[in-house]
Amino acid sequence: MFIENEKLRNIFIGIMLFGLLIFVLGIVMSFKVIYWDIRSKESTSAVITDIGQGYTTFGYEVNGRTYYKRKSVNSSTYYVGKKIKVYYNPSRPQKVSIASLRYLILIMPGFGIIFLGISGMGLLYYFFKYIRPKM
Repeated sequence: MFIENEKLRNIFIGIMLFGLLIFVLGIVMSFKVIYWDIRSKESTSAVITDIGQGYTTFGYEVNGRTYYKRKSVNSSTYYVGKKIKVYYNPSRPQKVSIASLRYLILIMPGFGIIFLGISGMGLLYYFFKYIRPKM
């Protein structure tokens, strides 16, 4: 093999630590976005008014006042006139987030799990190939 045994083990341990870091950061960020940001906000419906290259503009009404917000998001399901659900901060209605995008943050812990799985399989391979006594 072109990699020394100890070096191979260290590579898999590094991948495992990286995966663990991504997983933990992803869980913390997901919890913040989904629980604190969404739970502490009110929801309303907004209407998409403009779609450009890499942005979407939508309007929504809070307490009789209309707000317009441009976000750098795009989706193949968006079209002008479509109603979408948005969350806003009651004390600052101009601060808004799009409801359908809040679960995209779960991609990060998913990648962490993938890295943990790859490194776990690599460490199992290393164990059975080099550590476990031959019978």
